[in-house]
Amino acid sequence: MASVTTDDSWPDNFGDGFEMTIDPRVDGPFRDVLRAFITSHIVNRSRRLLLGGGSFALRATDPSTGAPSTVEALRQSPHAFRIASLEDPDNTRRLIEQEFSEEASALLGRAEAVARGEVVLLGQRWPSLEERAPDWHRDPSGEFCWNANTPGRAVLDRYPQLDADPKQVWEPARFQFAAPLAQAYWLTGEERWAESYLALVESFLDANPFARGIHWSSAMEVALRAFSWTWALGHLRDSEAISESLWRRWQASLNDHARYVRLCLEFEVLGNGNHYVANLLGLASTAKGLPGHASSRRRASLARRFEREAVDETLGDGENFEGSTAYHQFATEMFVWAAALGFDTRPRFRSTVRSQLEFLNALVREDGTIPRVGDDDSGRILAVSEEDAFAVLDVGFALIPDAPRRAHGETPTLDLVWAGGVEAVERFRADRPTLPMRTSRSFSESGIHIATHDKSQVCMTTGPARVRAAGGHMHADLLSISWHVEGHELICDPGTLAYAGGLENRNQLRGSAAHSTAHVEGEELRELVGGFQSGPAPRARMNTTDGGWEASVRFESGFAMRRRIRFGDPHALAIEDDMIRPSGERIEWALILGLGEVERLEESPSHLHLRQASPAGELELRIEAGVSVDWSIDSLVGSEAYGVPRELQRIRARSRACEDLELRCRIALAPHP
Repeated sequence: MASVTTDDSWPDNFGDGFEMTIDPRVDGPFRDVLRAFITSHIVNRSRRLLLGGGSFALRATDPSTGAPSTVEALRQSPHAFRIASLEDPDNTRRLIEQEFSEEASALLGRAEAVARGEVVLLGQRWPSLEERAPDWHRDPSGEFCWNANTPGRAVLDRYPQLDADPKQVWEPARFQFAAPLAQAYWLTGEERWAESYLALVESFLDANPFARGIHWSSAMEVALRAFSWTWALGHLRDSEAISESLWRRWQASLNDHARYVRLCLEFEVLGNGNHYVANLLGLASTAKGLPGHASSRRRASLARRFEREAVDETLGDGENFEGSTAYHQFATEMFVWAAALGFDTRPRFRSTVRSQLEFLNALVREDGTIPRVGDDDSGRILAVSEEDAFAVLDVGFALIPDAPRRAHGETPTLDLVWAGGVEAVERFRADRPTLPMRTSRSFSESGIHIATHDKSQVCMTTGPARVRAAGGHMHADLLSISWHVEGHELICDPGTLAYAGGLENRNQLRGSAAHSTAHVEGEELRELVGGFQSGPAPRARMNTTDGGWEASVRFESGFAMRRRIRFGDPHALAIEDDMIRPSGERIEWALILGLGEVERLEESPSHLHLRQASPAGELELRIEAGVSVDWSIDSLVGSEAYGVPRELQRIRARSRACEDLELRCRIALAPHP
């Protein structure tokens, strides 16, 4: 059994002199808040008037008069995307056929499944996509539909049932799931693939007239759909299945997508976020993908906006400022695809996106996953393969000058081949970084700390230096940790199950009790305000020690915590926590385990000895408290991906009244032989 040696000596003045930097998640000067409120109210009322029907409403583009480009003009126009599949198709196909035949077979298998309607998104199978005319408004549960006739700007005013989650129906309408059909046509030239994709487009156009229904309620969703369609057009445009009438209709709808996004830009006075970047990406794709759609002046404006958002939304160490590692990956992918569209002409944009990719590369594990800190909605921009973080890093490597080669894996993904072709594959194979067996990196501005040892990764969060004033995706997870060994998350973040269904449901996995940390019972380490906002909180002070970390934080309430993590062995971990309670309050400490039932071997008021079987081996935990505590073990329904339930085991220790709390937790994994 692996072991960890710990040092139990602590200074006498523990709790004194804590450095506390309040996150600048404040509403700014009152005049800015008032201006934002008034502007938002007026703008939203105007949008409803223009998109809600009636004599003042905008009308859908008439395909017969408002979509002048012909199919031939489309085919002769320059490609929107600067990627190898479009700019060097013959050599890229040859490379795939010769060296990536297994990946190509897997791609064709995914296309076959989509063509049959066998689609699984966010853990839900979509039976309606098996039908000739899919019901784009029906929830995958089949229990309810969103009203298809309600003006899009008013759909979310009234949910069809309490726990209705709009993201579930938005996901297929992004059309990312249908990308394998366009890829299969490009790869084989078989018209049936193009026909299947275009049938889905026609079905969507029939069921979703301009500005009506759930799929016209969010500018972000409209923009991401426009991006997907434009990308697919580049690979389908030589297909005989694109008739003049279909192209005029599709072109008119893309024009309406761009009009909608321009009218409903999700610009926020107190700070933009990923929604606004998605808006820009949708506009960029139509500006480049529709012949004659945008002037050079509009394109130059988009390039300036991309640069401004990349710089403004990125912390000094490369992380996105919304406080979520998953949203960092999502935003990074958007900026990378902006580069693919040619909007990377400004130096600060390129250097900032490089830093975003470097941060993502530091997070990624050997199996291609990343630790999930904060919200995770499993969002992607374009999934050429089934890879996740590896795919984003590979596309970035292909398209961004001097972008990092990913730290793990010797095989290029299909994403890299598709984006960069022969040249990118050669660079990837030539640039083989030799990783040290053990690395520890602290990103002080993002508050993310990563330690990697062989196939083991430990992650801890101490709070970001800067976050969005208008909202974000943080959880109340200060000093929470995760531990990932050989492809299995042994100590895990609870993830995100839903954005809707009431605040209690939303906050269940955002709260401190769902994370491997400690807090005062009945309070949060970070106040959870509304669905997507959180209040100010102190940042923890962090020091790197020999073989571990030491972090400390103090709250205005009087609660203080010092956590020491020791990770000298890839199969062992030690957690040493000292906590000071506010007067009369109880402290609650939790450890979230990711795999299987927990067996109690020994228990006393101050000691707990547990065992847990896992695919990685047998996990043994010894937890010792300096005082008598109340122990409990319960199940917590977390999420392994957005909306996909996962049963977790939560170990809890509650201090008795009027007592501070000290805990020493030693965890060792005995790997399977």
